[in-house]
Amino acid sequence: MRKKIFGSFVFLLAFILMTTTAQAAPVSPPGPLYPAPDLIVWPASQYIGTGPGGVATWNFMIQGGSGTYKVTLTFGDSCGSITYSNIKPGVTKQIGHTFDCGYSAKYTQTWKAAGLGGPIYEYSVVTR
Repeated sequence: MRKKIFGSFVFLLAFILMTTTAQAAPVSPPGPLYPAPDLIVWPASQYIGTGPGGVATWNFMIQGGSGTYKVTLTFGDSCGSITYSNIKPGVTKQIGHTFDCGYSAKYTQTWKAAGLGGPIYEYSVVTR
């Protein structure tokens, strides 16, 4: 009787080990939908006078990559941000902003470019 129970136990253990040894393959995170572009912003800095009320103007361009991108600019003066969509590489765009929010200060703008439907690829901080 003991041999029968032991044999059944070994058989059951072998069966469980044979059917449950499948291991999950490591999962890689999904790759980007577009190659990473370079976000070019100029001028690097500008003096807008005593604020509030100073106006700054920037040019920006996506260089490299393929497809279209969205570019988000946060002004750094608590007035929020602006987003441009469907920006194609090699096309220069211009944006102006009046610094009416906050006090007279040195403002830092944050520029971000992202492939549409994808993660953020480029992050550039420009001090004004």
